[in-house]
Amino acid sequence: MYRIRGTVKLTSTVKKFAIVTGDDGREYFSIPSLFRFAQAYSCIRPGSSVEFDPTPTPSGWRATDVTVLSLTAKDAVPHGEEKRL
Repeated sequence: MYRIRGTVKLTSTVKKFAIVTGDDGREYFSIPSLFRFAQAYSCIRPGSSVEFDPTPTPSGWRATDVTVLSLTAKDAVPHGEEKRL
């Protein structure tokens, strides 16, 4: 499987999900358990940069094994590195 980068479009702290727009233009659904570090989910907000495995499911595409690269544009992390939270 290959990894792609994307930007968090929407998060719901009540329903515990996120929608990520991949650099390929596709939208991906994700939940906290699909993040590499579960505590990272509580830090993301729209505009956060992430990297993930695109995974097809019967109900649509999912972002799995999600890694947070930056919380905002000013926090950007060089390619190949991970944000330590």
